[in-house]
Amino acid sequence: MRAPEFVAELLDNWKIAVRLVNSDMRQLSYDDLIGWYVSRDMLSNQRLSSSDWTVLGALDEGFFAATVDDTNDLLSQVFRKGDGEQGWWWGRVPGGGEIRKTLLARVRTEQQ
Repeated sequence: MRAPEFVAELLDNWKIAVRLVNSDMRQLSYDDLIGWYVSRDMLSNQRLSSSDWTVLGALDEGFFAATVDDTNDLLSQVFRKGDGEQGWWWGRVPGGGEIRKTLLARVRTEQQ
């Protein structure tokens, strides 16, 4: 896959994340959230055009607004990201919706 097509696919994945992060769709889980974060990580390592940066900036603002700080470190209790710098998105989780429900359920399971 050529780089511009790959970037477009990653931007589409991040757009889906912004749209669905607080959704009540039953088929969503925290695994979806992790997948979106990995896609966003991959975007950080791409050479983006100025128009791609503009799109990414708007999507990032939307994602930030649609999520809350992960003050209880919920995500780190169910997923261990490798060493290295983490993007700001790894510190954000849905404030509601199905993904948050599955994340909280998994944290409870891990704590038992």
